Amino acid sequence: MKILSLTQTALAVASAATMLAACGDSGGLPATGGGTNQPPLTSIFVEGTEVPITATTSAIGATDFIKSIVAAGGSETKDPLVDGNAILAASESDDPDPTI
Repeated sequence: MKILSLTQTALAVASAATMLAACGDSGGLPATGGGTNQPPLTSIFVEGTEVPITATTSAIGATDFIKSIVAAGGSETKDPLVDGNAILAASESDDPDPTI
């Protein structure tokens, strides 16, 4: 195994950090594909909350939202979810989800 000097190690770490920072984060918003004639980005969340719009418009979306919280390891010790005045959708006619 080759031993790197302190300068080489520092340059390697700086390069890796720069490449990682260049990856960026879209903040969870959908991409517009670039260009000048694209519509503005819209949030996928109900304004002022962490609840996706789909969870308030369909029972399946609400179920998928809850499943994602459980799959992410949601617990009582984590920061609370900002739900504001969002109301999850429900349905009297949809079949229950057999996976829950």
